[in-house]
Amino acid sequence: MMHAPVTDSSPLSGNLDRGVLLAAIAGMVANGLQGSLSGMLLTLMAAASYGLARNRLANGQDFETVAEPPPHPTVDIRHFRPLCLWLGSIHIYQGLLGDMVDIGPDSTEAAARRYLRKTLWKTLWARIREKCLTLLWLDRFL
Repeated sequence: MMHAPVTDSSPLSGNLDRGVLLAAIAGMVANGLQGSLSGMLLTLMAAASYGLARNRLANGQDFETVAEPPPHPTVDIRHFRPLCLWLGSIHIYQGLLGDMVDIGPDSTEAAARRYLRKTLWKTLWARIREKCLTLLWLDRFL
């Protein structure tokens, strides 16, 4: 599945994202040194909440022009649309629509959903990794 590179819309938002990522890493290390699993989880949840809210606000307008996809015989893509909307990624949503072409009409609904979920998780982890490497300036070394 193809997706566009992760880019920041402005230098200020990139610096804010970088600061949140560095604070989250520092919080995870500090809580890990103290042996506080709950502190580590709270730090992780706070960083994830910020990321989801920022993506939703920054990229929500991308979904205004997207029409509902045509019905597929085995799976209903409308269940994936709210998730992609909160992730703020029209590229992930369009990738899922493209992956629906790979699902044959003779496959079962459970197999089609499993295939789409597997594809979604792979894409999410790749985008999270790419975003973190970009924010920490490590993408230049790869």
